[in-house]
Amino acid sequence: MLLNIILNSLLKWFAPILSFTTEEIYQLVSKKEKSIHLEKFLDFPKNFKNQELYIKWMELIRIRDICNMSIEEKRASKEIGSSLEASLKIKISKQLFDITKNIDFAELCITSHAEILEHKDDMIKVTTIKAKGDKCPVCWKIIEGSCSRHPQSKI
Repeated sequence: MLLNIILNSLLKWFAPILSFTTEEIYQLVSKKEKSIHLEKFLDFPKNFKNQELYIKWMELIRIRDICNMSIEEKRASKEIGSSLEASLKIKISKQLFDITKNIDFAELCITSHAEILEHKDDMIKVTTIKAKGDKCPVCWKIIEGSCSRHPQSKI
């Protein structure tokens, strides 16, 4: 049920851009003779709304945006090339620190390393430095020692 809702939503959203492709997929998955371009957008069920999760991800995206600005400053000054050459040190308040538990900011910001530190100030402070180590040939992250995700690869 949920996958059908997601598929139908994606097809309708992409229909103006990928008109022929979405039409073909729609004809395969739906048994209607009608075109996807004549369909209305779905009204999502009210129980899909999760305000707490929404607020959490808005805060995470806000932190990520500040990290991206710090990364772009280092790229503009030619200290790093890609974001995967960056290592982040992120200082955030206790409230935000609690929100970031179990979130891998290296993945969220597409960097090689990210460290989250708690501090008393409400302002988010990000320090970006060039990552140290060697590039993993599989994930391209710069890591000191061997890559924990790809231990079979030779760095």
